[in-house]
Amino acid sequence: MSWPSCAPALIPAVIGVVFERLIFHPLRHAPHTHHMIATVGVMFFLISLVREIWGTGFLRMESPFDGRMTVAGAQISTQRIIIVITAMVVLIALTLFLKRSVHGQSIEAIEQDRTGAALVGINANVVSMMTFAVSFALVAISAGLVAPIQLLSPGMGESLSLIVFAIIILGGLGSLPGAIIGGFFIAMAEVMASTYISVGAGRAAVFIVLMAVLAIKPTGIFGTVVQR
Repeated sequence: MSWPSCAPALIPAVIGVVFERLIFHPLRHAPHTHHMIATVGVMFFLISLVREIWGTGFLRMESPFDGRMTVAGAQISTQRIIIVITAMVVLIALTLFLKRSVHGQSIEAIEQDRTGAALVGINANVVSMMTFAVSFALVAISAGLVAPIQLLSPGMGESLSLIVFAIIILGGLGSLPGAIIGGFFIAMAEVMASTYISVGAGRAAVFIVLMAVLAIKPTGIFGTVVQR
């Protein structure tokens, strides 16, 4: 893969490492609420930065794939098909990375027990930087795929953040299969409610499904209770 094709993901990965070193690394011994507050602060900082550079108006990114395909009698844009295929490839690659590679297993070890992982020789600082780099690279890939199918604005991620939060909680924290299944249920609920009732009902359906599942299984679909 050439440098121009890697750059869109590598640049955010470097930015992720910078944020980890400057903001989140000093908070490594602080309560979890401090990390959440810092994350919200980073979000507001980035939104303000984007507004200063590109303004507050809406922008549009044209897709190089402007054709349409017929799938099961439905017209679907080529860009959306590319999104689905790329998402599947990235999820498979991420799963293999976390489960089969030494670096991925180090990330899981740090997540489960930071002190124990350090005792067996895992460098927590390097793993934290790598985790942020991978996370920001994944954000760059997803943003690049979604950008051509909707209007761009500084606050466009705020509405998506609620849906992503619902998907993560519904599937179970730390579970990739849970994220996939949770995303499927959330998407089906939103689309069906939006189609047959209203757009507002579609957004409400997301959290109705979330509350219904959590009432039955508080840890989410694939979540488990961690004993410490």
